[in-house]
Amino acid sequence: MKFIYLVLLSFVFFHGDSQEIPVHVSETNIYDFLDELANESIIDLNSVVKPYSDLYVFQCLKKANNKRDKLNTRQKKELNFYLSEFSYLDNYMLNYFDIPLISNVLDKWHLGILPPEFNYRDSLFYMSIRPIWGIQYLKNNKGLNFHRWGGAAFKMIVGNNFSAWASLRDNNVSAILSNKIYFTRDEGGNYKGRKAGGGDYSEMRGGIAYSWNWGSVSLVKDHLQWGNNYNGANIFSSKPPSIAQLKLHIKPVKWFDFNYFHGWLVSNVIDSIRSYTTSNGNRRDVMHPKYIAANMFTVTPFRKINFSFGNSIVYSDMNPHPAYLIPFLFYKPVDHWLNSTDSAGKGVGQNSQMFMDISIRRLKHFHFYGTLFIDELKLARIKEPGKYNPFGYKVGVKNSGSLLDNLYFIAEYTRTRPIVYEHYISTTTFETSGYNMGHYLRSNSDELFFVIGYKPLSRFLIKGEYTHARHGKSYQYNHGNVAITYPFMKQVLWENTSFSFLLQYEFAYNCFFKAGYQYNKAQGQDMKIFTPEFYQGENHTFNFGFNLGF
Repeated sequence: MKFIYLVLLSFVFFHGDSQEIPVHVSETNIYDFLDELANESIIDLNSVVKPYSDLYVFQCLKKANNKRDKLNTRQKKELNFYLSEFSYLDNYMLNYFDIPLISNVLDKWHLGILPPEFNYRDSLFYMSIRPIWGIQYLKNNKGLNFHRWGGAAFKMIVGNNFSAWASLRDNNVSAILSNKIYFTRDEGGNYKGRKAGGGDYSEMRGGIAYSWNWGSVSLVKDHLQWGNNYNGANIFSSKPPSIAQLKLHIKPVKWFDFNYFHGWLVSNVIDSIRSYTTSNGNRRDVMHPKYIAANMFTVTPFRKINFSFGNSIVYSDMNPHPAYLIPFLFYKPVDHWLNSTDSAGKGVGQNSQMFMDISIRRLKHFHFYGTLFIDELKLARIKEPGKYNPFGYKVGVKNSGSLLDNLYFIAEYTRTRPIVYEHYISTTTFETSGYNMGHYLRSNSDELFFVIGYKPLSRFLIKGEYTHARHGKSYQYNHGNVAITYPFMKQVLWENTSFSFLLQYEFAYNCFFKAGYQYNKAQGQDMKIFTPEFYQGENHTFNFGFNLGF
């Protein structure tokens, strides 16, 4: 503890001008714009770990601004729009004493109309408060459904190194279309007050961070997304409810980037020993503790080629262990040291994973990428007929602007073998709050995904998507059984084909009008298990939405 205290104290006195607040992964327009700039060779981008920080986004935008002559008219307007949104960081990148300490108090306050915002700024302190409100309607032959949400977002910067933020969104849905079982990408929640298929859930996010010019440490409760993708990450996805995390990010040189987090998960497994009945007769259920530690190393051997690799471990039935708080370790051998197996070979061990990712943007207009998630690896199985290592992979390509300015294409394929993301001990599954943390289709599944998108005007998007997703038998993983012999999708038990068309306009930052149409056909023996009733069978669904903020 003394050592940890000294390390943290050294950070406090470390000189460096930097601060950061995460840009939530739901703010897809800014992520898509940076992706487009990277594909056009305007900026360099490491897109394997999200969310990005607002400072990283602003630095990318400033680099693009230095190459304005390479942008088309629409891109220049969009760049100006986003630069204006992130301009609040400018004062903190200037000399600390450039702003007089004594000034007219009224000059420090600002009330924004679009987006609605209340902020304060002086030489030491910046604060912003924004309301959040939105509604989405969906209509097909099954009826009319809606999703309403509201809340507020807050962010604060103190000096050059400290930042804090918080966001609360309260959700109300007339029908639950995304939960821990359904094969849908939408954000999930812990629902309460269910009535006639609907329910409410809240999502509270926030954190505090200390940053310097080549890294940051933070304590946050937030979503995360690891692995390059355009339709669902297969390392860590943003579908589960947000988790509490202790994070470290360092980038000491241009060719190396490192990310680590230690997370507190929700096991949903009752500890019967610690549970009790109170004196007034009420039952208090106590859950088993559950944690995760994960790291990602990214090296750039050549410009615009990022190779990333890392590992994670889900562990339980102990306090947070110091070994898993060491960011740079390979955690499987730590598990062998800490939790040896019993005489029967069953165990007391934890659940570890490995992953790799490659992102290539060497060819202008193109982004080639691939991700490999390895749940369990034994080299002997590679040579044994009929035996398999549980793993999943994703490969894809995006083309931006090569055929026509402002036009892009995406093709992506995801395949996940049986037993991936599974574990035989209920307290160490690759889940939090019952939600799988990996790809939304889970194990024994595949997906083919195509997109064509066009931006005729700044922040106005016309997009068409095609998705064909399949799922086979959901096998149970029992330690010591023949799980590794299960074939990939011997029988298709769930299948969904969909085509969608979307019109979207961002009239202010993270404020949208959306309208669209989706055709889908869900079928198979397990259709009713994995598909919400609203999308079962063949459907023509129209949607309309409006929102202020996330």
